[in-house]
Amino acid sequence: MSIHKRFMHAALAMTFAGALTIFPAVAAAKTNQSSYSHGHNYSHGMYFSNHEVRMVQRNLRADGFYHGKIDGFMGPQTRSAIYHYQRANNLKANGRLDNQTRSKLGLKRG
Repeated sequence: MSIHKRFMHAALAMTFAGALTIFPAVAAAKTNQSSYSHGHNYSHGMYFSNHEVRMVQRNLRADGFYHGKIDGFMGPQTRSAIYHYQRANNLKANGRLDNQTRSKLGLKRG
């Protein structure tokens, strides 16, 4: 193999390795940015305050459905816990904090 081809292979390998180390950091930064940016707790036509979401997370944790941080953000873990709670309680399982789910969790809207 010529020196030029070896150099090209090495450069390509280093570029690929660099992309593998940078991509997860970029993906995590984008996820964090979108998760904690404006309107994060606005979901499916309703806005939930951080306090409301923390109450939901605590209640879901007490019932064994939520295992994440009590952070007050309606992120994917919270929505997943809501979905599994709904399924276990014969509610419409959509991952949304609707009135039936709120009532079953012992929460009132407003």
